Amino acid sequence: MTITIPRLPPYECGLNTRVHWAVRAKATKAAHDEVIGLCREQQGSQQPMGKATVTITFTVPDKRARDKGNLIAAAKPFLDGLRLAGVIADDAWQFIDEIYLAIQYQKGVAQTTITVEAL
Repeated sequence: MTITIPRLPPYECGLNTRVHWAVRAKATKAAHDEVIGLCREQQGSQQPMGKATVTITFTVPDKRARDKGNLIAAAKPFLDGLRLAGVIADDAWQFIDEIYLAIQYQKGVAQTTITVEAL
């Protein structure tokens, strides 16, 4: 399964952001809902994958320096959304074998692509 979220992970969910907890909670809920909706469009109602490999590709719109660690941390609500949508059983280490990350540049395009493959 591959879903493309038409934005980068929420800035409010990054490690170094200093925002009120309610602002972070609102951004997290929006990310969950977005992933759940995209997964349900593709998947319907299937059983969650027992063990999976997850690949996350961040497409950035410009060549600014970005902290890869912050992108990874900010993407956590997207992974939680996969669990809430029933795509994966859990996002614990026992269920996600590997997480592969890539950052690519495409002028003017900001998106996050997540591919989940059952093992």
